[in-house]
Amino acid sequence: MRFSSSLANDSPDTRSRVRSTSKSNCLVKRVASSISGGFGTATGRTATATSSSQSLGPGSWRGFTLPGAGELLSYRSRKKAPRTPSTRIEFTLQESSANNPAKNVKQSRPALLLALGAVAGLAVAAWGLVGESATTGFPGDAIARVNDTVIREADFERLVAAVLQDMRTPDEAAARKRVLDRMIEEELLIQRALDLGLVHLDRKVRADLTASVITSVVSDIKASNPGEQELETFYNENKDYFTRPGRMMARQIFFRVTPKGKPVPEAGPGQSRAEKARARLVAGDAFASVKDELGDFEISPLPAAMLPAAKTREYLGPTLLRTLSELEVGAWSEPVRSGTGIHVAQVVEREPARTPPLAAIREQVVIDWRRRQGDIALRTYLDELRMRANVEIADSFE
Repeated sequence: MRFSSSLANDSPDTRSRVRSTSKSNCLVKRVASSISGGFGTATGRTATATSSSQSLGPGSWRGFTLPGAGELLSYRSRKKAPRTPSTRIEFTLQESSANNPAKNVKQSRPALLLALGAVAGLAVAAWGLVGESATTGFPGDAIARVNDTVIREADFERLVAAVLQDMRTPDEAAARKRVLDRMIEEELLIQRALDLGLVHLDRKVRADLTASVITSVVSDIKASNPGEQELETFYNENKDYFTRPGRMMARQIFFRVTPKGKPVPEAGPGQSRAEKARARLVAGDAFASVKDELGDFEISPLPAAMLPAAKTREYLGPTLLRTLSELEVGAWSEPVRSGTGIHVAQVVEREPARTPPLAAIREQVVIDWRRRQGDIALRTYLDELRMRANVEIADSFE
């Protein structure tokens, strides 16, 4: 049996598209790298089912004999090779006594009965094989079978359509043969990957397969839409999730009183400057002039924008954020000590937390409903798998 290159005459894009359509492509790549990398360099000996001793030419699949690994089919080049004539193997049944009538006369009756019994046995065996072949044919939707795995006609036709679409001058008959060859060879590699245990040993393969199963479980939910009543109920039950946090705009004057990392003294030049600056601000002096005259440089100044509390905390720290949350808009805080200095701050504007109406965020609510339903479906699926499986945990586990 000769293996020909599946997509030797197609463009690289065509070959890539055929490869990418398989969800188990990661297994194909890893079985090839595992076999070739795990057993060293291939011997290069040709393995064919013909009696010709000529090596396979360019453009063919070469079967390398690797110690303990069976045969690996690896594509060598894109050029086609001329056909190598193979010797036909014929089985003939010769009657050794046809030219010796005298010997036939001498045959005993038991020998004749034995011969008739053998012929009858062969007939029964042949009928059994024919009957088995007739009862174990392809399913109605199958195009081929590789060991115990069936290649579905729908998958085959989908790949053929993709290949023909990419080809400049489509040759449907040739394309169908090449695609089927490729699917058979890919299935052989996948089965070899399972034999090698790559599903359990290769982390990337495990991650890809896990993601594929999860996608298959939640795929129907991602395409579904909730009813109006169901969506409204979901929105009302999760209003806290859809509530937008309050925001504020604040400003401060910073007074550095000590090198970074050392404790801030209770009183000192920084403290007195902060108190003087607050008095001037309360009296109505311009913020910019007071900051320029008495304040110190800030490495990360607070932006003049409406920020949520979590973002404001990143600039000012938790202590000053608590002070601002209790402060009225427009009022100036007392000097507040932090780990790096003293702050005098003001809330310029505050926007309370609010929950947008369903109509304003409908698309977001639908997306979150699908995500939540997908989580529920996956959790149910995993619980069913665990219930059917035999899972044992060591007594020593805490």
